[in-house]
Amino acid sequence: MVARAMSGVTAALLGSLWVGAAFAAPAPGLVEPEPRSYRAIRTAETMVIDGRADEQTWRDAPVDDRFVERTPEVGGTPPVRTTLQVAYDDDYLYVLLVCESERGDVIVRTLRRDNPGIFSDDAVYVKLDAAHNHRTGVSLGVNADGAQIDALGLDDGAQFLTEWDAVWTAETQRREDGYTAEFRIPFAILGIKSADEQTIGLDISRDHPSRNATYDWRIFVPPRSPIAASQFGHLEGLRSIRAQRAIEYTPYALARTNFRPEFTADPQRRPNLATGGDLRVQVGTGSYVEASVFT
Repeated sequence: MVARAMSGVTAALLGSLWVGAAFAAPAPGLVEPEPRSYRAIRTAETMVIDGRADEQTWRDAPVDDRFVERTPEVGGTPPVRTTLQVAYDDDYLYVLLVCESERGDVIVRTLRRDNPGIFSDDAVYVKLDAAHNHRTGVSLGVNADGAQIDALGLDDGAQFLTEWDAVWTAETQRREDGYTAEFRIPFAILGIKSADEQTIGLDISRDHPSRNATYDWRIFVPPRSPIAASQFGHLEGLRSIRAQRAIEYTPYALARTNFRPEFTADPQRRPNLATGGDLRVQVGTGSYVEASVFT
């Protein structure tokens, strides 16, 4: 089980997404943000994740644009629109985000996965509390050019682990008025439980660096952590989802030979070949059983 406290180095890498939470003062009277809920639709369509949002599913899914400014003004109305849509099938959660912006206003410097420079880019983050325990959340982020980053939040955001890595898909498309981000998130990486119908935690954050701004679907009022699962909104309507486990196997091979006869019992210097692999099985959000096999 991953259970390490957030280091000073990790905290320093959180970038603009969290800087606002540290310095913005709460608006008078804004103690508890308004509740948020979204009812996802089930799709039978084969979803092509390309950021283009041209499936019938996205024409049918409700559009939610209730985003609130966290910085520079806590609780303010963003000058640009961000919209959220969610769908699902037996295996995946699909999220579509449309981020409007003025022409030429999108800033991207990072092209590599898991690079903390993403926190200074135009980027969006899908945050999920699949256990709905208001303590554990995952954050899946992508910038406007498709570079990805993911992290695990424990203890209601008190611990933030960028070492957590999962397999998921996100693609983006630039537009004249901003960009779109389309996500495909396997239920298997979330540790979701079987249920006829269930509700999980959901939040969305958007970084807009040209304004030094961050917008949230359900706002994280400072000094709360922006990955505090207790502050997430609710994703409702997930029906007939069955628990799945993420299983990862990484094989490897190692060849070795010794060219000094005095140090080997094999004077013909034949190479030795060793094979093996690492097996990791997810048993919950952020919890794994690991094993190594050698031959």
